[in-house]
Amino acid sequence: MAIEIKTVPQYQVAFIHQKGSYTQIPEVLGKVVGWLMTQDVEIQMPIYGTYYNSPHEVSEEELDWEVGAAFIGELEDGEGDIQIKVVPEHQVVSTVF
Repeated sequence: MAIEIKTVPQYQVAFIHQKGSYTQIPEVLGKVVGWLMTQDVEIQMPIYGTYYNSPHEVSEEELDWEVGAAFIGELEDGEGDIQIKVVPEHQVVSTVF
C-alpha cells in the first residue's frame, strides 16, 4: 500500500455549524447546497462533514458538527446560518487500499 503526502491548495467552503442530532444532517446539508446552487459558483465534490465530538461521549443534543461544500468562485458572505470560510493550503496523508 503506497502512502503519499499531498499538498491541498487553499479553497473556500460554505458551511453550517450545528449542535444536536445527526438526523438533521440531510436537511442542513441540503440548505447549504441549495443556497450554493443559487450563487454564481461551481460546487466541488465531495461535500463534507466535520464532527467535533462523539455520540459515545456526549448526549445527542450536545453533538457538535458542521457540514458544507467547497466551491469555485468568490463569495464573501453567507446567508442566515450559512457561513463562508477559507481553508488554507495544507498537507494530507493519502492512501488507497
